[in-house]
Amino acid sequence: MIETSTERSSNLPSDTFSRRLRWLELALVLAVAFALPVLSSFYLLFSKQSRSVEYSDARLVSAIIIQALALAVMFYVVFRQGRRLAELGLSWNLNRLAPQVLWAIGLALFAMFASFFTRRAMAETYFVASGHQLNFRLEKLPNISVSFITFVFIVLNGWFEELIVRAFAITEMEALTRNTTLAVAFSVLFQTSYHFYQGVPQALSYIPIFLIFSIFYVRKRDIVPVALAHVLIDLISVFVLQHRH
Repeated sequence: MIETSTERSSNLPSDTFSRRLRWLELALVLAVAFALPVLSSFYLLFSKQSRSVEYSDARLVSAIIIQALALAVMFYVVFRQGRRLAELGLSWNLNRLAPQVLWAIGLALFAMFASFFTRRAMAETYFVASGHQLNFRLEKLPNISVSFITFVFIVLNGWFEELIVRAFAITEMEALTRNTTLAVAFSVLFQTSYHFYQGVPQALSYIPIFLIFSIFYVRKRDIVPVALAHVLIDLISVFVLQHRH
């Protein structure tokens, strides 16, 4: 008698089947959300294109739709598992809003300074070792025109990244591996991977930001200040880029 896949699944211990399903759902959410950004990032990294990445309103609208759908998939997975968004650190309380905003500002400033000093240290080390200036490939930073669509994208993108690659990914990895350090490392490295289109040095300079955000999250279990800090950093970055062009 041939045993079907359904019968094999039913013969597995319930905790083993649940664990496998949870791995699958983690992979599904990350694939839906970041497969295209990761692949595009490495393609641009190894391509010979030297022009900036253009973000027209039409492209931003497409990104908004994709990110909204990815968040919907993540929300579905969380609810299917019988959990609440509060378990990811997403909860709304007006009494906590002011402290969360203050934490967000502090996180953003600390993370930006950490990234800045990392860039300086990388540049100095590279110059001492090679005698050449380290190229951060600023010409490949995104070229974004300021519009209402841009603002909507920046706000959504901050929440999209932090909810999925920080709150969801860390929570799931902790549950699956019983190792918070591994979960943080996975989150940081995965988030770095889809920034390589800006060049390796530029992408690596973001690691302190992602690490600070991850450490704050695992200590506080509150994703709101982290997402707000991400949005604030992106808004500042767009403002700086506009003055460079």
